[in-house]
This record gives sequence, structure tokens and C-alpha cells, in this order.
Amino acid sequence: MPRIKCDQYDYENDRWGQYEIDMELNLWPCCHFYTDKLSKGKVNESIEHIEINLRKNNMENIIGEYEQVMNSSIWKTDKAPHMCVKTCSVRDDK
Repeated sequence: MPRIKCDQYDYENDRWGQYEIDMELNLWPCCHFYTDKLSKGKVNESIEHIEINLRKNNMENIIGEYEQVMNSSIWKTDKAPHMCVKTCSVRDDK
């Protein structure tokens, strides 16, 4: 199972600590999801169900959705978003 260490997540308070807002007013959980969208031309499948545009949805709703999909409990399971696993997995070198 993946173990994720996300630099954007506030583990002490079990919530997101920082977000990215692009020029179109989309609220991203981190720069990796934004750069993935830039390279692929579409929103990552882990968050595509969330309306991330601040003109159409409010920040509290978007953050609430992110917290359901990406959190310290989910990162310890096989339900962790592929982007998080690919980018922020921690290896146990034993």
C-alpha cells in the first residue's frame, strides 16, 4: 500500500495547508495536479468530479471535496489518487 508524504497537507491539523489558484480561478490541491492538467489538457481523474472553478463553486465546497478524496487516511490505502502515489510516495528502504 502507498504511503504518501504531501508537502501541501497539514498533518498536525489533518487538513490541507496550501492551495494553488490558476489564472482561470481554478483551485488546485497542489501544483502537481495543475501541471498535470497543463500537460494532458484535462483535469486528473482523481478530481474531475469536483467543480474546482471559484466562479462556479465556493472555496469551502472545493476544499471539502478535496479532503474526501485526498487525506492522510486514504493515502495509506490502495484508494490513494494515482497522482499522489506517483509524485509523493515515500519509500521504506529497509
